[in-house]
Amino acid sequence: ASNLILASVRENPPSPPDTSFIQLNSLCNVIMPGEYVLLSKVFNKIDNYYDCSSTEKYIEMGSFPSYSNEKGTVLLLDGAHTVIDEFSYHEDMQHPLLNHIEGVSLERIHFNRPSFDNTNWHSASQLSGFGTPGYCNSQYAEGNANRGSIHIDPLAFTPGYDGKEDHTNICYELNKSGYLATIIILSASGQICRHLVNNELLGSSGCYSWNGIDDHNQKAASGIYIILAELIHPEGDVLRFKETVIVAM
Repeated sequence: ASNLILASVRENPPSPPDTSFIQLNSLCNVIMPGEYVLLSKVFNKIDNYYDCSSTEKYIEMGSFPSYSNEKGTVLLLDGAHTVIDEFSYHEDMQHPLLNHIEGVSLERIHFNRPSFDNTNWHSASQLSGFGTPGYCNSQYAEGNANRGSIHIDPLAFTPGYDGKEDHTNICYELNKSGYLATIIILSASGQICRHLVNNELLGSSGCYSWNGIDDHNQKAASGIYIILAELIHPEGDVLRFKETVIVAM
């Protein structure tokens, strides 16, 4: 951990970006692969609001970068200031059905999906206390595509933020990268519910997530929905897929 740096970027036009860098810890704390760690200045204050699993997964920081609740950019760097990961967030990324977002963690659904994919983020579940500092995110999902070219998992989900199948994952595996994808979600009667993806460049595999919210920022009614995906490659290949998913109460 002593070789890692946490940074915040706050842009105040027309001024240049205001970036602050904070070293995680000067001690020899080892973070193992697949391990979860809570970074904080004062552990007791975090433990008063969330269920913290263990103080052993806590690294005390002398100071902490300032992150605005509304929006900002988080950087993780190594000792040579090489960016390991970067995430720009906005409060609008929180679940639209939440009445209050104060104290609600924004959680990454899957580690191997890019940070800049907004569908890879979801509000922490209410069942978890809206945060899981020091252990696995309440919204974590494997998201492996292991059946055909398009795989929906789960096939039925309950939109919300209770931590029980709050979203469905639309995962794909392709024999080559470079496809441009458009994915729309239709009701059983054929009405467009959500334009999920619009002409986005794909890799050879990956996932998108749908949280059950339609284009009008409303929760979709329960029932059967059709997922239509059209993939176009510059070489002229066109792939079309149609799958179904159930929005349950």
